[in-house]
Amino acid sequence: MASKSKERKNRKKLKCSECGTVNYFVRKNHVLQNRLELNKLCKTCGKHTLHKETK
Repeated sequence: MASKSKERKNRKKLKCSECGTVNYFVRKNHVLQNRLELNKLCKTCGKHTLHKETK
C-alpha cells in the first residue's frame, strides 16, 4: 500500500468544460502522457458533460 503523500501525487482534478467547476478527483497512471477527458455528470450543470484534467 502506498503512503498518503504518494496517493496525493497521482490524484488529478477533473474540471467541467461548460461551467468550469472542479467536480471529480481521479488517480491517473503516471505512464500516461495525455490529459484525461471523460464524460461525467456535472453536479452544477445537472447533465453529462466533458470533464478535462487540470493541474
